[in-house]
Amino acid sequence: MKKLLTATAVLFAAFTINAQCDNAYFPLSDGVSFEQTSYNAKGKEEGKTSSVVTSTSDSKALVSNKIYDKKGDLITEGDYEVICENGTIKMDIEQFIPDEMLNNYENMEVIVEGDFLEFPNELSVGQNLPDGNGKITIKMGEGAINMIMNLTFTNRKVEGQESLTTPAGSFDTFKISQTSISEMEIMGMKREMTFSSTSWIAEGIGNVKTENYDKKGKLSGYTLLTKFEK
Repeated sequence: MKKLLTATAVLFAAFTINAQCDNAYFPLSDGVSFEQTSYNAKGKEEGKTSSVVTSTSDSKALVSNKIYDKKGDLITEGDYEVICENGTIKMDIEQFIPDEMLNNYENMEVIVEGDFLEFPNELSVGQNLPDGNGKITIKMGEGAINMIMNLTFTNRKVEGQESLTTPAGSFDTFKISQTSISEMEIMGMKREMTFSSTSWIAEGIGNVKTENYDKKGKLSGYTLLTKFEK
């Protein structure tokens, strides 16, 4: 499956981040590298995403991303931009689409576009976060009708604070839940599906863990931060 990387959002400054984002929920310096490993519900490794912050300006950072399958073979690579505005980190919506949602479309061109999801630098338990919307276009092949999937990320809430340990270390995190609604449209027919997920994020680190659940609330897969180097 070919994924076209779009802009993702978070802030950095050259060597240090702009003052308004000193406590952003993302790494803040050039050269930071990190790795996310994906697992299925039984804990079997499904792939990895390796990222490096390659350059920063006073309100943006460029991150190089490489995605590998479970055999360690490179699937795709590209750069994405990260932004911080008014003390809020903004993440590209593509980063929150579970791999399980797109597993049926391998070897097809998948284009993701839409809003940013916002993560204020000041979080508190019980806080509600803004919704986000996006669209996935799946190109089925020459002459075929493209499939459109409209996404809504809603019910985003800070559920609590927890300490987590992964292969990358131990982290103090905020736990954030959300609901994902997808409406698929092809040949005039529509089908709606609902998923949910929970993410744990740490200041200066970003995402430490994410769990994805199916429409019945059963765990379908998860990702862990498995490497982090400054």
